[in-house]
Amino acid sequence: MKPVVVVLGASGGIGRAVTAEQVSRGRHVIAAARSDQILTLRGENVTAVRADASRPEDLEKVFGIAAETGRVEALVHSVFADRRVPLEQLGVQDMQQVFAAGVTSALRSAQLLEQHRSGPAACVLVGSIHGGFGEAGMAAYTTAKAALRGLTLSLAVEWGPKGLRTNLVEPGFVPVPRNEHLADRTVLKALQRAYPSPRLCTPADVAHLTGFLLSDEAGFINAAVIPIDGGASALLPETLAR
Repeated sequence: MKPVVVVLGASGGIGRAVTAEQVSRGRHVIAAARSDQILTLRGENVTAVRADASRPEDLEKVFGIAAETGRVEALVHSVFADRRVPLEQLGVQDMQQVFAAGVTSALRSAQLLEQHRSGPAACVLVGSIHGGFGEAGMAAYTTAKAALRGLTLSLAVEWGPKGLRTNLVEPGFVPVPRNEHLADRTVLKALQRAYPSPRLCTPADVAHLTGFLLSDEAGFINAAVIPIDGGASALLPETLAR
């Protein structure tokens, strides 16, 4: 049976890059997203599925297709929702929606991977360096990304002995279509000053690391939380004021 990886959030810049990288490694990708753009993903080793990861029934459909396609052995969860408002305007329903998309769906998809796999498997959750920092107006996003750290550790410790490895990658700012509004040169220059490396993170950077973590070469890596931020999380704030 052919090896199969489920990629959730596959219509985004990172998800598309992960899909291409996994196909290059010889896996069949079940590429799922709620956007109609997912249907533009085509290829002999890609099955595009329109699905909302925050809906448990949609996730069950995705993994059912994966199980019918081949040997389910990997999952990449690159799904999130956002609500950028001041704390005093952030409602309970806002938080519930952000967590349903970004955290609860990660748990449920990992449970389905555990249910459908027939041998050793690997799971990579895509977080953000926002999970370790505070920023005004981003409490919902930051809290959800921080929760992925706890979920990663829990999955790794509880299911690692059963043969399922779970790791978390945390990109810095990645220029993708959803943040094109930041394409102003002044903004980009300010962002680049905040990263010790001479460029910003790309979807390919995330895909290459994800591919390694899903591979047999990373067979003893479990519960890792890995930033892909060019060293930004090591930078003293005073440096930016100089």
